[in-house]
Amino acid sequence: METKRKGRISELVEVNGRQLNTLFDSSAIRSYISRKSAEEVGLKIEKLKNVFEAGLGGRVRRIDEWCFVQGNIKDNPFHLISWVVEELGQDEKGREIELLFGATDMQVWNIHIDLEKERLDLSRFRKEFIEYPSKFVFFSCKQNTM
Repeated sequence: METKRKGRISELVEVNGRQLNTLFDSSAIRSYISRKSAEEVGLKIEKLKNVFEAGLGGRVRRIDEWCFVQGNIKDNPFHLISWVVEELGQDEKGREIELLFGATDMQVWNIHIDLEKERLDLSRFRKEFIEYPSKFVFFSCKQNTM
């Protein structure tokens, strides 16, 4: 694990039985996955109807595909929508970044970066989602472990 740049840390994340080098980046809004990694772990890549551009890794990229990612972070199951890009570059140790976990998804799952200890803080990882769509109906969704 490392945090040479503030708000970023690398960690291995399991997706479909394979460990992906994942960059948790609090300065990235969205989550991204490299095409190669998405294909290698057998994710279904879908075309977007509304294409957009995103500044990522120092350049502007056209985003026209996405996929649904389910995995585990240290035995904590998660799922997210990830935008597919050709490549994500390398981390500070020169390893290929396969998945970038952005700030919005970190917030959804209550994942924090402990800069002092240079590690992910999963102590408040979200295990349950409670939705209140109206004042008369109450829904609770508890995650099943993978």
